[in-house]
Amino acid sequence: MKNIITKALIALMLAITGVAKAQQWTEIHTGFTEYLYDICCVDSNNVLACGPNGLIIKTTDGGQTWNRKNSNTESSLYLLKFANDNIGFACGDGVFLKTTDGGENWTILETNHEMGFEFYQTNLFLVDPDTVYISDSYNNLWKSIDGGENFEKILDLQYTVDEFYKFDMFFEDNFGYLIGYGDFGVFHTYLTVFKTMDYGNTWETIEFPECESMLSAVHFMDKDRIRLYGYFNTSPDNYFGLLETTNGMGSYSLQLPTGLYEQLPDPWGLGNYITFPTENTGCFVNNLVSIKQPSYLDSYACLTLNNGETWTEFSNGINSSNHLWAVDGVNTVFYISASHGIIYKTDITEVIYEVGDNGNCPLNLFPNPTNNNIIITLGLFAGDSDLFTVELSSISGKIVLNESFRGNSTVLDMEDLPSGIYVLSVKGNAFLHRQTIIKTE
Repeated sequence: MKNIITKALIALMLAITGVAKAQQWTEIHTGFTEYLYDICCVDSNNVLACGPNGLIIKTTDGGQTWNRKNSNTESSLYLLKFANDNIGFACGDGVFLKTTDGGENWTILETNHEMGFEFYQTNLFLVDPDTVYISDSYNNLWKSIDGGENFEKILDLQYTVDEFYKFDMFFEDNFGYLIGYGDFGVFHTYLTVFKTMDYGNTWETIEFPECESMLSAVHFMDKDRIRLYGYFNTSPDNYFGLLETTNGMGSYSLQLPTGLYEQLPDPWGLGNYITFPTENTGCFVNNLVSIKQPSYLDSYACLTLNNGETWTEFSNGINSSNHLWAVDGVNTVFYISASHGIIYKTDITEVIYEVGDNGNCPLNLFPNPTNNNIIITLGLFAGDSDLFTVELSSISGKIVLNESFRGNSTVLDMEDLPSGIYVLSVKGNAFLHRQTIIKTE
């Protein structure tokens, strides 16, 4: 009798509360109010962010608490990169910093007086703790082989500051790319690609035709496969997509990945940032304003689980009017740094869409992510006669599997399903559990 009353009360509570909406991102208030221009994950719990007036903050507990670290500068800091758990670098307005203790303490390194560090126009690439590449705001490329103590100019592009606004770099052994792209008004990008095969000692220029686009992010998969993300004028419509090369910039094609592109009548990209902590799992964040309504800001995030072949908007929990400055991740955990001292965090394996009061019937899923099967195990209260329904749907709501089982366990076969994000629903008498399932290749 007691169990019957308990189940009836649980059913009533579920009927009153209804279905809980997915919370994909947690908004974290760090205790600081400054813009956080960059964020860097040493691991999933140790994360650092930087901002104006020499601001460097760090968490060691996955974002629950944040503490300011002594950067020894009042200059604004725009970039953070770590080569390993201890050695990291930061740069900003006229300064270049280094830490050897995981970001607890920072030292200002002396740099060549010809080096310039300006917002957006500076980038940093770490091959290892000793080998550091910097593209500066004067369109020069510098290399250090002693951990940033000394730099040598290895490429003088001989362009004015206005001719490029950003460089992205990729280095692997002796091989390297430097991609510079400049914005001259809406839908017009001047793109130049430089390539080296001898550790940056000599460079060749790869001819790349001008395109009616606004490029804003680069994803280097390897030395042959590169994707350049941006807006493309495919008259009469404008789309967000990518240029892809699979032969080291020998040729390229325009791609409009499922779930990522959209028709945009008058967009202007404020900033687009991308990270791939694993080969297949990536996160893309974007900030849009309308040319017709400059005060309008729309910020959002997208997620891919198959190396960018398809994307899913993944923005619930993000304030769309808050500028997103940078994104970084480790495995399935992602952090986004934003304005007003706000950081967004998600672990895509722990996004709960709805959990009813399980009572004496807890539910466990393993493994998640999976590339084959999911084992569903219920609590000891579930008997052989208890009937449960399992429903698996895509993130868009399309049901792809629907079956029933009795007892306290079952195996869900996902082998033939494409990789992506799915929502698993397990229903019983006065019992409901919904949770995100990640299917990998």
